[in-house]
Amino acid sequence: GVTEFRAAKDSAERDRLWEGRRAAYAALARLAPNVMVEDGVVPRSRLAQAALRAREAAAANGVRMGLLFHAGDGNLHPNMIFDERDAEQTGRVKRAGREILRACVELGGSLSGEHGIGLEKRKAMTWLFPEETLGLFGRIKRAMDPENLANPDKVIPLPGERMEEGLLRPSRPFSDSARSLIDAVRERAAQSRPCAVFGSRSKVPADVLAAEGPEALTTRPLSSILRLDRDDLVVIVECGIRMSDLKAKLEPEGFYVPLPLAVGTLGGLLATRPWPGIRDCILGMRILLADGSTAELGGSVVKNVAGYDVPRLLLGSWGSLAVMLDVTLRLSRVRPDVPNSVSNAAPPTLGAWQRRLKEAFDPKGLLNGWVGR
Repeated sequence: GVTEFRAAKDSAERDRLWEGRRAAYAALARLAPNVMVEDGVVPRSRLAQAALRAREAAAANGVRMGLLFHAGDGNLHPNMIFDERDAEQTGRVKRAGREILRACVELGGSLSGEHGIGLEKRKAMTWLFPEETLGLFGRIKRAMDPENLANPDKVIPLPGERMEEGLLRPSRPFSDSARSLIDAVRERAAQSRPCAVFGSRSKVPADVLAAEGPEALTTRPLSSILRLDRDDLVVIVECGIRMSDLKAKLEPEGFYVPLPLAVGTLGGLLATRPWPGIRDCILGMRILLADGSTAELGGSVVKNVAGYDVPRLLLGSWGSLAVMLDVTLRLSRVRPDVPNSVSNAAPPTLGAWQRRLKEAFDPKGLLNGWVGR
């Protein structure tokens, strides 16, 4: 139903278009004393549905709204105008904002693309994350800030604080191979048995293989592409797949992963992080912790600042914090400028901060304890 589509032909026209975008908030602010700006984000293919849900929420609550976008990355900025001196009107605006954020989560998106989670959205984090994942966030927070000095009571819901609807993030079942690995780790954790998990073993030192090899678990059966979102340029793939196999499956269709063609598995490449550019294509991840619990982090959106950026935290950890089960990657339609190959990195030496994080993820020290010895 668009009435006009206009593309800039030169820098002057581009500046005029940007002038309209930059002036939108100021124009709305002249219509009422207050403007509430939301910040939900959805996969780009769901943007039209999200816009419709936002309009419906505003209409149902009698709210005047201007709808601004970062359309290229699925980030919505509903600007709702009101007078905060009117408690009833303020309540309707907050209710509309909550309904818009709920729609974003239900459509496979997130609570925030760039503004972050403060006090107002904190409770809504229970729409995105189960208690186990929020508990992991809490342990990471305490490991890095034991006296709770940095922005206390933001991001993580307080004990007993949750939205009535509960978890709304669309669920994805694990493959049979992933479920078998989860069960094996959980069984060992119940017995307090140390656990080593390797991929192709191409990066593990020989002395470690000799000591851990016979009892080690493997991610190699986790080798499937779980979902390829062609419109959103996103792929979800299990971490036991070899990089050569992943590229061979995607590139004939014109999809490129901006990662080097390294020897070994995708999980091994991410866990050892031999090239800094690896972090740029990571959007989300599902991980297995040492106690056998799992966590889903990030998502299928190109902008997402709801919760801690744990997926990138795991890059270079050599499997000492968690096992990567599957990962959501940004794709390109253009062959990326990445190295054809990379040299193997050396296992890290754990300093004081790394050991604090290790305890947050793996309090009993059961998982890949050889790392950093």
